[in-house]
Amino acid sequence: MGAQAQMRYYGLEGGDVRTYALRLAALQPDSPEARSLLLKVGERMAWDAEAALVDGPTGRAEELVRDCLALVPSHPRCQAVPIAR
Repeated sequence: MGAQAQMRYYGLEGGDVRTYALRLAALQPDSPEARSLLLKVGERMAWDAEAALVDGPTGRAEELVRDCLALVPSHPRCQAVPIAR
């Protein structure tokens, strides 16, 4: 909850929401809480990818979308980011 409250969704290996959610999913594969957290991380990645498109070259946006879809295959928001695939 602390990582989420501080908007630390990903990128801080070990201290972010993504890491905690992946640990929970490994311990409890059917955990609805882990699924929900991973969807939130994906949502944040999609938002950041869209912002990266506005800021400049598409490389960072493409990386974020790729990471999002690896984390949550077919995440609708990540699929909606307008990048070439």
